[in-house]
Amino acid sequence: ENEISYIPAPLYYWKVLYDPASGAAAAFIGLNDPHATEAPEELCSNVCSEMDWVDWDIEELSKGYMYCCSVDEAREAIPSMPDIKASSLLQLVEGLDSATCTAGPCTCTCESKKCTCKCD
Repeated sequence: ENEISYIPAPLYYWKVLYDPASGAAAAFIGLNDPHATEAPEELCSNVCSEMDWVDWDIEELSKGYMYCCSVDEAREAIPSMPDIKASSLLQLVEGLDSATCTAGPCTCTCESKKCTCKCD
């Protein structure tokens, strides 16, 4: 018989950014639904406005809804998130003109508060 099979996908995806030198961190949570017509209920308090380097439109559904939380609060909603005891929210380091980081197959370069990433 022609049975339709589906692959389950999580409703949300997330990423934690952590600076071990300062102990600062932030959790980013995105809605994994390209057909959403309204913003989802946020799982934790949105603190994107407290990080001036977050300069994209976090509420634009057509581009993917994403918001920011403290790692502690996000971990309450998503227990599989790493247990990082962050000292503060991740902030842009003043006086630093550029920085580069690599995570897995991606390399990101930030200059003047604008970041671009390329993945192999």
